[in-house]
Amino acid sequence: MLRSPIPLALTALVLLALAACAQEQEAAAPPAPTPAPLSSDQNFVDRAALGTGSEVELGRLARTRAVSPAVRAFAAHIVTTTAKAHARLRTLERRLQMRRER
Repeated sequence: MLRSPIPLALTALVLLALAACAQEQEAAAPPAPTPAPLSSDQNFVDRAALGTGSEVELGRLARTRAVSPAVRAFAAHIVTTTAKAHARLRTLERRLQMRRER
């Protein structure tokens, strides 16, 4: 049984027209503004601040919930030393006038 090629051709034309319209809309849309990339120094400071803050919180949690006195003592040591490192990092950040990610 032979079918007429007209419906197939019309379908192909409609699909091509839709694809062309979609490409025009994509090309017409202005690109979204991208934030300026962070410098390697700022990237380091942001990641270090995130890490030291997390370590302090986890140390506090271990200090209050640990059963073993040795674990509680180690957690207290971690909280003290990491809090000092975090404070030094914030001082450096202020001195270099870096912005802070929130």
